[in-house]
Amino acid sequence: MKRIDFLKPYKGMNFKSKTRVTKPLAKIISLVCIVILSAVFQGCEKEDDFSYENNQYLEIQNINKKTYSQEEKDILLKVEQRISENIKIENGKMTLSHTCAEELNIEPSLFEIFNFVILNSNIAPKYTLNHMIRLKSGGIEEENTDRGIIGDIIYENCGSEIEQECFDNYWSGGGYMELSENAWSGVSSYSESIVGSGFQDGEQVIISGSIYYKNSVSFYDNPEYDCAFGTATVYFDIHGNAVGFSDYYDFNSLPWGERSIVAEIGTRTIGALGEAHGAMDYSIEYGIQE
Repeated sequence: MKRIDFLKPYKGMNFKSKTRVTKPLAKIISLVCIVILSAVFQGCEKEDDFSYENNQYLEIQNINKKTYSQEEKDILLKVEQRISENIKIENGKMTLSHTCAEELNIEPSLFEIFNFVILNSNIAPKYTLNHMIRLKSGGIEEENTDRGIIGDIIYENCGSEIEQECFDNYWSGGGYMELSENAWSGVSSYSESIVGSGFQDGEQVIISGSIYYKNSVSFYDNPEYDCAFGTATVYFDIHGNAVGFSDYYDFNSLPWGERSIVAEIGTRTIGALGEAHGAMDYSIEYGIQE
């Protein structure tokens, strides 16, 4: 995938590394969160007679927690479903401007987390969970995935094929991933260009009797990989050739204070929604490993 503008602000929080928020969510989460600081809820503009008034009021007490119960994850899925049932497409962009938290019977801060992701999506996903998106023209788009609206938004806005592959593997709970030869070709070339002759500045390690140098390589400035890897570990041989790769993909929570409050809340909420869909953290590797 290529770089997605609406995700760029998430740089400080990636949804994949253990020391920062990682990628796709790195970028999605910061934006998702800003709205919590100044959520201004607009009035509702009803367009039909259907009402959620008699449905369950969807809320989670203290959304800034580190872990969510299964009941709370189920509530997040219900919020997502209710949101997807009301998204409209106008001029190729998704919108909820015709409705609001009160009308959908959703606690305002939860509504805004979803709404902000939607508003800042450059590309409208083709499908939503168990629902056909309503077009302004009156037409519909058939649903065909089980990622849910947030999963579809992240997937569609990931720029490169490898970024989409990594995110799909996370969201679907696919587990351990080994880079393909084709993916490694690009990753290794980029790593060598970044580290260059300084590869020996990395930690020297002995693997199977041979000397290698372990370096941290940032992929944040590469639009093909920034939503997939963040900062990863790359192993170089004594000639400076990249021969191994290791990274961890997740939406990790951190102790309060290491990120902004809104960034941490967003990370934890979106991470919990991913878990409700079956998402699972995993290792990405290639070649030489310790």
